Amino acid sequence: MAKHSVKVFAVVVLATVTSSAMSQPRVTFTRTFNDVRVRFLSTQITTNPRAQAEWGFSALVEADDVRLLFDTGRVPGTVTGNAKVLDVPLQGVHDVVLSHWHFDHTGGVLSVLDAVGFDGTRIYAHPAIFDEKFSKASPADQTNPLRDSRAAIEAKHARFDLSAEPREIRPGLVLTGSIPRPNDRDQKLPADFLMRQGSALVLDTVPDEQSLVINTRDGLIVVTGCGHAGVVNTIEHVRQMFPDRPIAALVGGFHWFASGEADIVEAGEQLRTRGVSRLIGAHCTLIEPMFTLRQHGWSREAAAVGAIGSDFSLRRSASAVASELFMKPPSVVARPAGRASACHTGL
Repeated sequence: MAKHSVKVFAVVVLATVTSSAMSQPRVTFTRTFNDVRVRFLSTQITTNPRAQAEWGFSALVEADDVRLLFDTGRVPGTVTGNAKVLDVPLQGVHDVVLSHWHFDHTGGVLSVLDAVGFDGTRIYAHPAIFDEKFSKASPADQTNPLRDSRAAIEAKHARFDLSAEPREIRPGLVLTGSIPRPNDRDQKLPADFLMRQGSALVLDTVPDEQSLVINTRDGLIVVTGCGHAGVVNTIEHVRQMFPDRPIAALVGGFHWFASGEADIVEAGEQLRTRGVSRLIGAHCTLIEPMFTLRQHGWSREAAAVGAIGSDFSLRRSASAVASELFMKPPSVVARPAGRASACHTGL
C-alpha cells in the first residue's frame, strides 16, 4: 500500500460575511409552518428504558404535514429500533438529510432505507460528503464509510441530491450549504481525522457540514448535527441569509462536550446577542454544558437537554394569538389550548 507524506496542520476556514453574501444565491422560504416537532431517535441520553442510547445523532422533523429525517445515527438499527419503541412510524419519510460524513451520523442509512419503504428516497447532502478521509492512526487507509456504501445505498433506489449552496429543499425547509467560519475559535474539529489538500494530508475541517433551517410563524428553528463549523458561526450564517427572521431555537449537536466553562458561557452569550431564544443540546453537547448555561442566566426551558423519548415542539395555540415553545415527553398530555404550558423532561 502506498505511503503518504503526512503534513498535519490546521486549515483555518475563513470567510467574511461580505464575501459570503456576495457569492451565495438569495434563498427565500415559500412556506411557513404552524406546528413543528423534533423527535430524537439517536443521541447519548434516553428517557425510555427500552430505547437504545448511543454516541450518534438522528432526529425526525415533523412540520405540519411534512416529515424529514435529519441524520441516521451510528449503529445500523438504532434509529429504526428506537422508532419502533417510541411508536414513531418511519414509513413514508421521503427525505433524509445527512449533516456531514461522520459515521455517527450516517451509520444507519441502509437500515433507514429499509424502514421507510419508499423507492426513490432523496438524500440531501454536501458534495464534499464523499471526499476521501483518513485517520492519524492509519493515514494510508481511507476511512469515509459513505464512499464505501454509496453503491449499496443507490442500489436501494435512493438518490443523492448534492449541493454546497444554500437552498430550499422543500417549501419551508432550507439547508445552509457551506457554512462560513469567520470565528475560527468557534470551530470544533476532531483531531483524529485528515483530508487531502493537494498532495498532503491535513486536519479535516469537515467542509461538508450543513444545518437545516425550518421556517415557522415564531421564527426559525436551526437543526445542527455536530456544530463542527461552530454554532455561533452557523447562527451568524443563518442571520445573514434571513436577516428579518428571529431565531426561535437551536436544536441538535453543539460539540461542547470538551469545551471549557468560559468557552461555553461565551458561546451562550454570543448566541443570545444574536437572538437565539432556546437551546436544546443533544449528542456531542452532553449534559454539563447546558447546566453551565443555566448557572449563567439561561432558564431551564431555554437551555434544555435533548434525549430519546423527549420531543422538542413548537406549537401554535388554537386561537393563533401566540405560540408556545416547550419540551414535552410524548406521554405528556398537552394542556387545553389558550393556556401557556412549559414542560420539561427533568434533564
